[in-house]
Amino acid sequence: FVVPDGASLAGVAAKLEREGAIDSAEAFRLRARVFGAGSSIKAGEFMLPKGASPSRILSIIQGDEVLRRFVTIPEGMPSIMVYERLMANPQLTGSIDVPPEGSILPDTYEIQRGESREAVVRRMQAAMQRTLAELWAQRSPNAVVKTPQEAIILAGIVEKETAKPSERRLVAGLYSNRLRQ
Repeated sequence: FVVPDGASLAGVAAKLEREGAIDSAEAFRLRARVFGAGSSIKAGEFMLPKGASPSRILSIIQGDEVLRRFVTIPEGMPSIMVYERLMANPQLTGSIDVPPEGSILPDTYEIQRGESREAVVRRMQAAMQRTLAELWAQRSPNAVVKTPQEAIILAGIVEKETAKPSERRLVAGLYSNRLRQ
């Protein structure tokens, strides 16, 4: 059940009645005024158990039981696979181009039903830019890479070279020494 942003109790009660979750919108509103005083309804998507009582439904839409959806982009996932993962997600809308390689920060992102794929990609790319700026500012003055883009390329090579995070520093050091020579 979806409670839109800015929805009133009367509007939500009427929608619950139309969808058959409650018998009477008016009785639901009265119950909310008497027993739910002080707590407002929350916007979001909620899972309402079949046959739930009106008081249980009120408790759910006033509580923290909002459904949350995530998409995870693991380290080393090529951009074409990021594209395929986002295009295959039925909760997202619209289409996107394959993002440039190295432009997406590997992480788990919360998504909303009906959110555009383009908005999700922009959020992932903004996270990458923030993280890259922070890490670039912390780099060693002796670093062999001269631009953030070079750092991303070297990180991608190192990632493909070893699956063990504990070995990455050693592999990066070996590649850096080769590049210096």
